[in-house]
Amino acid sequence: MKQNYQGWAGRMLRVDLTRRTTSVEDWDRSWIGGKGFGQWALFNEEPLDCEEFDSQRMLIFSSGPLNGTIAPSCSRLNISSRNLLTGGCVEPVFGQVKFNLGFGRFRLSGLDKAGAEWTLVCLVHNVKKIYANIMAKGGDLDSLTEELEAVYNPA
Repeated sequence: MKQNYQGWAGRMLRVDLTRRTTSVEDWDRSWIGGKGFGQWALFNEEPLDCEEFDSQRMLIFSSGPLNGTIAPSCSRLNISSRNLLTGGCVEPVFGQVKFNLGFGRFRLSGLDKAGAEWTLVCLVHNVKKIYANIMAKGGDLDSLTEELEAVYNPA
């Protein structure tokens, strides 16, 4: 049986929990990926002065452009929301580092030592992403070494 894989639906489902309504809308495809769309929607549609349980608060679930295709490791889900204290948006990379790497707290004290520890955590996170990307393309460890040298030690 042949599968019909489709990605990039170009549609958005709005769910209003206060009014108990739903609607499907087309949206501008110039925002690539769920993260870009989530950030755009938060900054353009949610008022900055929303309180904690305000009906205008938004919680956005969005997927990337390759979700639903046969591309490996592309079924990503992004959840966007605004931080009530800072007004900024929560980055998913912190959740990925905490969950995937098990990094829940700094083990070293002092700003310099904690900064070095965070640099190491970011390096490991990036190497894992590069490795997954190379392996998804059918590469090997030699390809990983070449990619890392190109990124971290350019000629």
